[in-house]
Amino acid sequence: MSMSEDKEDLLKKIYEEVVSSESSVYQSQLWKKLGIASKRGAKLVDELVKRGLISKRQAVYSGRRTYLLIAKDKGEEGLGMVKSIFCPKCPYDQVCNKDDPRYLISCKHLEEWVLEQYRKGKGRR
Repeated sequence: MSMSEDKEDLLKKIYEEVVSSESSVYQSQLWKKLGIASKRGAKLVDELVKRGLISKRQAVYSGRRTYLLIAKDKGEEGLGMVKSIFCPKCPYDQVCNKDDPRYLISCKHLEEWVLEQYRKGKGRR
């Protein structure tokens, strides 16, 4: 396993722990659980913050200063991205109720477009 693969695996583990811990966890607890040195862990957290996947907030836990790591909700960003990429091209754009996010679940045109994009991407591998 290369150094970059090792780093990506650790980033994924940290992110999954933050998300699975009801969307937040104390950094000091996380290092103990994952067996990561705090200096290395702090660099990895900074990378996740830079990528926009988590945020961190100063906190005190068991009388010591640490950070509370918080998973960012990507739902609204994802909806905005889909709306800005797909909807302007859709012939039914004027009749959709885009103020109600449920339309994304029931839109057959969007579903077909997503499947088409997936198939295109799968062929590139």
